[in-house]
Amino acid sequence: MLGGKQYTVDQLINALLVASAGDATCALSTAKIPNDEFVSKMNAKLNSLGLAETYFTNPVGLDGFNGEHHSSAWDLY
Repeated sequence: MLGGKQYTVDQLINALLVASAGDATCALSTAKIPNDEFVSKMNAKLNSLGLAETYFTNPVGLDGFNGEHHSSAWDLY
């Protein structure tokens, strides 16, 4: 629930993809597992893809705590 309302997965994915809604990302990521476990899975996926210069600290991927979230130009490429 966001703001006391319930949304379908389709609505959250549309908000995420169309409006870049970070709150939709957070809601989807914590629907089944804790936030820290989801972020850990994100970082494991990065490693499996060979993206060694990227590290996430939250499901949104745009900001981080104390500058810990980072990505290189090469990984973005």
